Amino acid sequence: MGTSKHTPGPLALLRARTLINIKGAYGEQIAQVPVDREADARLFAAAPYLLAEVKEFRRTVAYYIEVEKNGDDPEGARLKRMKLAMLDDLIAQATGAA
Repeated sequence: MGTSKHTPGPLALLRARTLINIKGAYGEQIAQVPVDREADARLFAAAPYLLAEVKEFRRTVAYYIEVEKNGDDPEGARLKRMKLAMLDDLIAQATGAA
């Protein structure tokens, strides 16, 4: 997986009259969203944390695949490998490595 170029969190939402300003950790302007799209602004601000949690979940799934490598549950192993591939794709899309 590639190195992420996104702005790390925390991101702050500052509501103005017609826009919501999304600011970086050092107060830099990241984006502006119309106030009627507040849910989009909240999702944008949460993105760094969501990505970090997806990466951690990926590590957890990979760990369980390794631990259960010689287990008696081939269907469970197949589902975990499938989920791992989906997480890898999601992380690649989010980090621009896709």
